[in-house]
Amino acid sequence: MFACLITLDCARADHVMGREARTPQIDRFRKDAVAFTEAHAHTNTTLPSHVTMMTGKLIPEHGVDHNMRVPVGRHFFLSERLGKAGVHSGGFVGIQFLEKLYASKFNGLDRHFDLPDARVARALLMRLGIKGTRRGAARTADRALRWIKKHRSIDAFCWLHLFDTHMFYQAHSRWRKYYNVPEGREGGYLADHLARQNLVAFHILRGERRHLEYYPRMYKAAISHTDEVVGRFFDSLRAMGLYDEALIIVTGDHGENLTEHGVYCGHPLLFDETIRVPLLVKFPGRQHACEEVSDPVGHQDLLPTVLRHFKLDCNREPCRDLGSFLGTLDRQAERPLLAFHNKMFQGAVRKGPWTWVENLDLTEVLPRNRALYDEVGLFDAGGCKVESPSLAARMSRILNDFILRTQTSHVVEGVEEEAIKVQLRELGYL
Repeated sequence: MFACLITLDCARADHVMGREARTPQIDRFRKDAVAFTEAHAHTNTTLPSHVTMMTGKLIPEHGVDHNMRVPVGRHFFLSERLGKAGVHSGGFVGIQFLEKLYASKFNGLDRHFDLPDARVARALLMRLGIKGTRRGAARTADRALRWIKKHRSIDAFCWLHLFDTHMFYQAHSRWRKYYNVPEGREGGYLADHLARQNLVAFHILRGERRHLEYYPRMYKAAISHTDEVVGRFFDSLRAMGLYDEALIIVTGDHGENLTEHGVYCGHPLLFDETIRVPLLVKFPGRQHACEEVSDPVGHQDLLPTVLRHFKLDCNREPCRDLGSFLGTLDRQAERPLLAFHNKMFQGAVRKGPWTWVENLDLTEVLPRNRALYDEVGLFDAGGCKVESPSLAARMSRILNDFILRTQTSHVVEGVEEEAIKVQLRELGYL
């Protein structure tokens, strides 16, 4: 048996499963898959989001609340469970700080994730700076395919993470031309300078509105570029005879703001743009192909879905195997979906047509960013604020009761490696 999880960094649902960008290869894959149209991430930050996928736990439970932390306590990791059942797991990532998912501090994953690809050469890092800390989608996919070919005769799980859709977006020149991406000082020069200023609000542009076109267009170019890579990856799986009976999951780790909510680019805040993600699942034999599921689901449901594929149980509530949403009229009571901002600045609850966003702790937020966290309260499905004190109080209680029930004194370590700090600073996280 074979399963594959593909995570596209910063992938918005409306660009991958909508019509905002051209994605013919993913559209082709969608004909074989089930589309979960109301899928959400549980955080807006890369490393914590992937930890949730691998454990089924949210930030208050696993304690990894930003990209510079790794837990050292015991956790139930997907690769650890698969390894004990004899399933080989391989991980291939497009950014260096995700290597912490392989480290011994990250319980068990170093023993169960093979590491043919984990290290980005330090000499290259020193020579190229930020360019040396990330790997292009095509190279990452090619390395994953070599590992899959080597393990195709045994039970295997492959995690493929593609980073080209993360600021600063990477795309082939033909896609830049296709979306008419501004070049030189009219585009990337000023845009990159502004984006490095900690994801500035776009009013800082002071009327330079032509520069607002750069990142939305460049983001679409990166989505289309990555779509090509994913398509070639699927073609290779077909050539190896693995595609038809495989479980294949395509999702985003979180979304992206593209001038919404006063943010020029990046992914602060807990709104649809940053936590609503694409989720396409191809079940073995193309079961339920072309179906759409509108039930709210989250990344916490990926772990039981993969385990079930390998005939392993997962009794962790409230996680649900995504297959349980298919072909049944017996719908369970709708679960609230929770999300937490990196460093626990904000929390959000989605239940039914309502979303509640609440500030939890702003003590560490820089004064120049404080305005970005003013958009809190109760919102309807259209993103409009709603005045309902009783409903707001119930939603807030769900959020805070979960924190009190689950948050423990986590043993975590900060990563002091200067190279990691440099790349996170370049990407706007520090």
